[in-house]
This record gives sequence, structure tokens and C-alpha cells, in this order.
Amino acid sequence: MNNRYVSGMVLTLLVIILIISNVEALMSDPKASMNVGMGPMNAYDMMQQGQNLRHEVGMQGMGFMHSGGNMFGHYVTFTVNEATGEISNYSIAGNAVFDSIRVDGLDFGETQVLGSMTKIIDADGNIIMQVHDNPAAVINFVSSDSYTVNFILADGVIATKEDNTVKIVSNEVEVYIVYPDEGSFEVDKSDDIVVDVPEDSLMVVRALPVNMPRLSQMNRLIVQEIAKNRVGAEVYLGMNGSMNMVNYSNHLRIHTEVMNTEMIRLRLNSTDPTGKILSFNLDNTSLQLQERERLHIYYDNISINCIDNPEQVSIATHFACFISQESRSRAQIMINVPEFSEHVVEIVAEEEEEQSETEMPDEPDSSVPGFGSVIALSGLSMAVYLIRRIK
Repeated sequence: MNNRYVSGMVLTLLVIILIISNVEALMSDPKASMNVGMGPMNAYDMMQQGQNLRHEVGMQGMGFMHSGGNMFGHYVTFTVNEATGEISNYSIAGNAVFDSIRVDGLDFGETQVLGSMTKIIDADGNIIMQVHDNPAAVINFVSSDSYTVNFILADGVIATKEDNTVKIVSNEVEVYIVYPDEGSFEVDKSDDIVVDVPEDSLMVVRALPVNMPRLSQMNRLIVQEIAKNRVGAEVYLGMNGSMNMVNYSNHLRIHTEVMNTEMIRLRLNSTDPTGKILSFNLDNTSLQLQERERLHIYYDNISINCIDNPEQVSIATHFACFISQESRSRAQIMINVPEFSEHVVEIVAEEEEEQSETEMPDEPDSSVPGFGSVIALSGLSMAVYLIRRIK
């Protein structure tokens, strides 16, 4: 047999063996097949991959697109371990915040993705965690039992304890872990934040909204009010009709009745009469302001003049509101509802009122319709009166 032929056969067999062994390795480790030679995907890469996938299917606005345990939102990306329910690689706007979030002793049941909210549910069907894809990247922890949550910070992330909150900074993103009631926070000097939460309580993770950088102080105020259990809900309205609502009160319900280019009408109901603060984040919604238009609030069909200080809204004993318009397509609104039953709140685009440069209160306004006719009739009556007097 020709030596060259034998050598060629041997070489071919070696190549086939190598290919088969590589295929088996990739099949046994799916992550390797996704990132061959790349290593673990970082926060920015995961955000970019998510944006590409969402773009391919025409997905716009808030909402999770998921592939296996990977969750790709407009603002938030993370991975869920489908065996334990542990969250890893949690990032906001491409900024890594947590390496992992783990609830001790969680008997994991399933993950449910409902638009812009992902629920982590235990084996008994109880919702343990709600992860929201909104500009504030809110996470609600809800349980009737006591539990312990372990937050492992990503590299370079700094955490400091402030009263009953933990402030976390990752690049330009500022995040708070907020515990409204009395409880214990344990922040050590390593990468761990351990939070012990008693039964029938609520814990929240909330960032300063990444789409409202100029309103940092107002949003820190909202964090403080969440810690006081004063915030009832936050509503996020985005492009393509997307909506996300974070409900901090089990008694409160908010229903969107109208959402068009001129108005957003919301109906509020609560079985608890205690007043609450509500926050609305509008970003590229159907409500588009034209030139010389502004947002205006109607409360139960009554026009409300909002005040220019959000701190006054938080302490008001009557209905009060604050509006900050970042641009024609972006605004944040804070309102204080002093007591609850059923109310209707309307956010309306109206033409901005022009104010005259000088005020002359003693000068009659001749521009009022019918004003000239009134003057003419008055003059005629006076003339008739004088003629009768002369006669």
C-alpha cells in the first residue's frame, strides 16, 4: 500500500477524532458553545446582545426578552439559575451591580416572565422576588415568612450603610437597598451584603432612574419616603405603549383608562384610606408635547396648579403635585393623595399660558368679547338720561 495513502488516512482519522471530542465538550457545556474563547460575558456585552436580539424581533420599550435563564430588558439584564432561582450578573444600563442575589433556603419553584416583570416563585407558589425592567430597576422582595437575602457586589462596586438603607454605587448608577420597617442590616467589609428580613414585610432595591439624571435629589427623596412606607406605587410609562407599575401597597390598584397623544388618564382605588405618594415616570410615551405646550394635572376633574418643590409635596396634607419636564418626551411627576377611596388622575398636554409683561389691574380689558358693546350701551343710556333731564 502506498505510504502517502496510509499517512493521509491516519491524518484524516485524527482530525475526525478531534472534531468529535470538541463537539462532545461543547454539548456537555452549553456556555462554552455560546462564548468559545471569550470567557464569561460582562455586563456591557450582555446588554449589547440583548439590544441586538430585541432589535431583530422589533421589541421596543420596557419588557424582558428571555432565552433560557438569560433575561434581556430595555434597562435591566441578569441570569436566573433555573435550578436554584439565584440571580447572577445583575446589571443596570450595562453597569454591573450584583454578581449574585441569593435568598437563603429558597425552595425554588419557577420563573414567570410577564412583560416588564420577572417573578421568582417558590415551590409553594409564593412570589418571593419581582424584578422590574424600568428606569429605576426596582426589585421587590415579598414574603409572609422571614428570610435572609445575600447580595454579592460586582467588582469595583461600593456599598455604604445609611440609616435603614444601603447605598450602592456602580460607575454612574446609584442604587439603594431599602427596608421600610425595623429590621437588621449587616454590611461587612467584603463583597457581601446580608439582609435579614422579618415576616410580613417588604424590602426594595431601587436605583435613581437612569433616564432622569437631573432629578437625582427628587428620587433620593422618593427612596426616603419608601423607607417610611409612604409611597403607594410608581408608574413607568415608555415607548410603544409599554407600562410598568411597582406597587408598594397591597391595597392599591391603578388602572390606565386612556393613553393617547393628548392625555393619560389613571383610575386609583384603595381599600386602605391612608394617603400615599405616587410617582410617574414618562419617557417617549404616546403623550407628546408640541411647541409651547406643557403637562398639566387634573385630580377628580379639578385642575391643579403643581408646586415647584417636591419636598413640599411629600409633607402636604392636601392633594399636591410636582412636575419636572426633562424634555418634550420625558418627565417625572410626583403627587400626594391625602386619602384614598377612588380617584381619577389625568396628565394632559395643554398649551402653555402666556403671561403679560405688565399688569394694569385698574385698566379695563377692552379685549374681552362684548366689551365694546357694553361701553356703547352705557354711553347710549347716559345720553338718553341727559336728554330727558333737559326736557
